[in-house]
Amino acid sequence: MPEWSFDAIGTGWTIESASELSAGQRTRVDAVIDGFDRMWSRFRADSMVTALALEGGTVPVPADAAPMLEAYRALSAATDGAINPLVGESLSALGYDATYSLSGGEPVPAPAWESVLTWNAQELALASAAQIDVGALGKGRLVDLVVAALDDVDGRLIVDAGGDMRIRGTARAALEHPYDASRAIGIAQVSDRAICASATNRRAWGDGLHHVLAEHAQRAGAHLGCDLGDRRRRDGSGCRGHGPVLRRRTGTRCPLGRRVGADGDGWSRRALARRAGRVVLGPRTPQIGKS
Repeated sequence: MPEWSFDAIGTGWTIESASELSAGQRTRVDAVIDGFDRMWSRFRADSMVTALALEGGTVPVPADAAPMLEAYRALSAATDGAINPLVGESLSALGYDATYSLSGGEPVPAPAWESVLTWNAQELALASAAQIDVGALGKGRLVDLVVAALDDVDGRLIVDAGGDMRIRGTARAALEHPYDASRAIGIAQVSDRAICASATNRRAWGDGLHHVLAEHAQRAGAHLGCDLGDRRRRDGSGCRGHGPVLRRRTGTRCPLGRRVGADGDGWSRRALARRAGRVVLGPRTPQIGKS
């Protein structure tokens, strides 16, 4: 399949299509990504999010606000508030800021977001200064928008934004081992669905800091299991997993069928061979966990 690779929103993208994308189709993709970035990027000085972070206020509601923020509301309820779209300042305080200073300071708690961030059909409002970070949910939303912009492309289509991908047709995706990027802990065959992952071995800096913030611990020190539910701190202590609740309320599930162990072990090579039919990843097997 022809591939188009480029960088956008701070990560690498690859779009695979049954036929080469035309110049017009590529222009549409560029426009969709730029429009989303101008609204939601906390790394751009000219974005809506950056303007609101200064002192709050009210703005015309962006088209993507309700779908994303309603999803945040459901995920926040399902995780006892662990998922919070106002975590931007907490990440910035630890060095993951607009300038990528990567200079960690004192942890800053995220505000109780539903009392600060409100929206309706006309307006989005922040009652006080706060930094919105739509994070992985926002990236997944953008992948959906790019797929929609390519609805005139025939045949199989894969839009991969740094490991968050949507697949039209069928493809096999490997979940990268968190401690050895040359290995996988599992392989899933995905048909006409989305699949995503993140890992604390990427976008990591300083003394154990990374881009996955453990909201309850108020520092970037938690590992998320691949079912979005098994949260464990670096010191080995655990907290209640939210996987079953998320699955009931959102339909989210782990396509690989098993969580990563606390020691980082996944399937054995023999178990992988039984489940996936092979262990060594070929060049055509996209790997998730690259963000």
